[in-house]
Amino acid sequence: MNEILSACPKCGQDVESSISSAGKDITCPSCHSIIRAARAPKNPFVRPLLGIIGQLRGIEWEFPFIAQIIQGMVLLFVFLVLFCLTATVGIAIQVGGVFHVLLIDATSKFKTGGFAERSAYAICAGIYLLLFVPFWFLQLPFAVLGWLWTQSRSFALIIGLIVVLFGAYVYTHPTDVLHYWKMLLPYFSEQREVNVP
Repeated sequence: MNEILSACPKCGQDVESSISSAGKDITCPSCHSIIRAARAPKNPFVRPLLGIIGQLRGIEWEFPFIAQIIQGMVLLFVFLVLFCLTATVGIAIQVGGVFHVLLIDATSKFKTGGFAERSAYAICAGIYLLLFVPFWFLQLPFAVLGWLWTQSRSFALIIGLIVVLFGAYVYTHPTDVLHYWKMLLPYFSEQREVNVP
């Protein structure tokens, strides 16, 4: 989440840089040319989405078409999921990245200028922080699942499946969830009353 990918115009290599170097000059590790780092992170779901489109276009249709129809339906389902992620979480990651860069820029200027200028940068940093936090919370579950995926794929799949099943249960049985919640509330209020001297 703290890295920004920039494409080198000479060799086409994706250059990874920290978010603190956004908008600054960096060196391409492949061809050693100086390039300007991107100001915002790219949408992480665009590349897989384009890959799925390429796979959909590459389906060779041969009679009796059953295998190709199944393959096309699975790829279409994956395409729809990735499209939804691109339009929601991907954009939240990009917007959060922009506010993160603005926050870093504003906080780096705290030590320069006069009192009024430092105060203005402090106010800007506070506003950017307030705007950054909701987007950070939106991308946090995906960052945690991504980290779990790099550590242990099976554990990440289990956790992801549990979260999806829990979300589906809450969505399909909201009255049961409210009933359980109302049953638990007196228990927690009784515990608080017991602990109060």
